[in-house]
Amino acid sequence: MKVFSALVAVLPLVSAAAFGPREFTTIEKRQTRGCQIVGKDDVNCHYCDREDCAVVTVLNATKWYNFDCACPNGQTVKDGVSAWDHEVDLWCWVFAEATDDNCPTTGAKALPECDFCGK
Repeated sequence: MKVFSALVAVLPLVSAAAFGPREFTTIEKRQTRGCQIVGKDDVNCHYCDREDCAVVTVLNATKWYNFDCACPNGQTVKDGVSAWDHEVDLWCWVFAEATDDNCPTTGAKALPECDFCGK
């Protein structure tokens, strides 16, 4: 039992060391928005707002996920679009064109800009 308790205590530290520090305090205060993954293909959800970051998980096409903010100036993927949406429950990023109109990155109804873009 002591070994299990020690493992549970150390695991978050190992995870943080592997990916680097992140600031999560502001995420918890944001209002989330349910958005659907559009298209017929599943999408990779990355550790940061760039394709070269580790893939945390895959989001299934046509399913709904919770997003809380966006980074408008992440890595440009196609057609000059460089916005990425942050999935709050899975702590990962998807290219903004993968989400439906409930998660716009511009205009009056746009997701707010994340405090931790590029981290």
